[in-house]
Amino acid sequence: MVLQRGVNFVLNQLLLRHVDPAVFGLASVPLDLLLNTALFLSREGFRLTLGRTTLVGLSSDTCEFRQFVNLSWVPVLLGPLVSLLSLAFLPSNHNEDIGGKGQNADALRQTGLLFCLAASLESLSEPAYLVCQGCLLTTLRSASEGLATLIRSIITFVLLVWVLPPEKALLAFGFAQVGYSVVLILVYWGYLIYVSLKGGGQTGIPGASKEAAMDTTSTSQTTQTPLRLLALSHLLPRAPSSSSALWVEPSHLALAFALTGQSFFKHLLTQGDKIVLSIGSSHYSQGLYALAQNYGSLAARLLFQPLEESGRLMFARLAAGNGGVVGEDGAEAADDKKKKKTETSVATDHRRGRGAEPGESAASQAMLKVLVGALVKTVILVGLVFACFGFNYTRVLLRLLLPGRRWETGAGVGAEGSGEVLSWYCLYVLFLAVNGMTEAFVYAVATQQDVVRLGALAAVSFAVFAGLTFPFIRWHGTVGLVLANCAGMLVRILFSIHFVRAYFDGVVSTRKQDGGEGHVSSTMLSTREKQPDMFPHPVVLASFVAAFAATYASDKTLVSVDEVEPVLKHVVFGGMVFTGVLGSILWTEQDFFEDLKSIRRLATGRREEAGSKAKSGLEGKKGA
Repeated sequence: MVLQRGVNFVLNQLLLRHVDPAVFGLASVPLDLLLNTALFLSREGFRLTLGRTTLVGLSSDTCEFRQFVNLSWVPVLLGPLVSLLSLAFLPSNHNEDIGGKGQNADALRQTGLLFCLAASLESLSEPAYLVCQGCLLTTLRSASEGLATLIRSIITFVLLVWVLPPEKALLAFGFAQVGYSVVLILVYWGYLIYVSLKGGGQTGIPGASKEAAMDTTSTSQTTQTPLRLLALSHLLPRAPSSSSALWVEPSHLALAFALTGQSFFKHLLTQGDKIVLSIGSSHYSQGLYALAQNYGSLAARLLFQPLEESGRLMFARLAAGNGGVVGEDGAEAADDKKKKKTETSVATDHRRGRGAEPGESAASQAMLKVLVGALVKTVILVGLVFACFGFNYTRVLLRLLLPGRRWETGAGVGAEGSGEVLSWYCLYVLFLAVNGMTEAFVYAVATQQDVVRLGALAAVSFAVFAGLTFPFIRWHGTVGLVLANCAGMLVRILFSIHFVRAYFDGVVSTRKQDGGEGHVSSTMLSTREKQPDMFPHPVVLASFVAAFAATYASDKTLVSVDEVEPVLKHVVFGGMVFTGVLGSILWTEQDFFEDLKSIRRLATGRREEAGSKAKSGLEGKKGA
């Protein structure tokens, strides 16, 4: 998997060296928006509905399985229809040539049809995908999508560089997306055909994920009696065996459409920037934003997302008074489902000020405060590195990755280049990092009422983004869209920080009233000690500001020269400044590093404890 991602990254870098920014912008913004919207409307509600049903332990000739399969074919029918409707909203009447190659509305319309075909083909894999997910074959999804992404990158590169002429370059992305869909069809349906033919279809669909196998809420029969696929024809729509049963469960069909409608607003939120770019920006500006998003999102995916997922799990367990902290290996994942109700009720009690439950220890809440402060401060420090250093070194990075003048300026389109847009996107990475970690805590401990407030907050955040987008774009071009995203994200960050402070105020003040053994002493309840230490020391913040000013001046003075020596001086100078910032962190944040050591010791201890318990359980079973 790592090798696959590495090859895909290299191919993408080679692709960006050859593709025109306007062509890349069209493929990454309006066409990608068309594809995502078509797939979302045709399948999202059905994935959410059928995802609640497990097929493990069933036989393919049962009424429940046939209704499941029949409903899974509805997206196949909706896919082509929704794709063509989405194509109608593609801004194909744009008079701007794509990269000055004469590729205008005709090229966009032809590629749009290829993307519609790709969406329709991908919907054909949906029945097989849903059956595999119902059988807990989660690893098959990551493998199939990884392979399909690799094939798409190869097809795009080969067609763009060696096969298609420059005036037909946009078609490469359309054919590559069709190839992506075909790979998904072959993998999912090929796997089910293989299982059906193997042993006459009597052996069932094996291979439940390791996560499912570790879940103690599932009985031992669950992993030993997978779905029995008696015939491949059972994966096609057919009437249930019972004459009184309908082809599909009406309540499930209604729920699927209802969930699609409820989730559509979330889709608008996630695709808001692409919608705005498709309406009011040039193809070149779309390419600049897509390039910045591709590079900037690497930090979010590789650094912040794994940390957020682990943090969310640890937040929920400590808030429930469990005290069990686990790492990414999920050594205690077997207890998750058993404790969901407990976690929800305890979090509700905290928000209502009821105080600690008997099983909830003061130590776990103290550790929760340390954990929240340490993780939020970690992402802030990393985000500040991107904002203060990445901002002034993007031009150097792009010169290494994308040599030449293709991405530097938009001749005839605008003066901004990819370096400027990517610089401001580095600032946006800081907002993404802080919002991701603080919202991870909110969702880990939030009550149902809090979730409703979060939905309203998302609407407010989108309103701020939408209200500022067009004025900012008019004043600052593509950079304005990045700034509008920062403003919308700031609304969510402020709410999350307020939630964190209110949560710990409620927890600690309640314990002060309860008193008693095992509770926090009233002498330790100063305002400072109530709240987690989330923000860096003022000296550290000042050092980052000074570092930004120094490297900004160096960037403007040295990198504007097209010689190698000034660029090397700029890089060396940045290394020296970063060393000074790192020294200020080590000098002022000693408590922060002690907190990180405590978290690591606790996590290691809990994993070892869980491992010893599992080992003892296995030895007990063998002895019995």
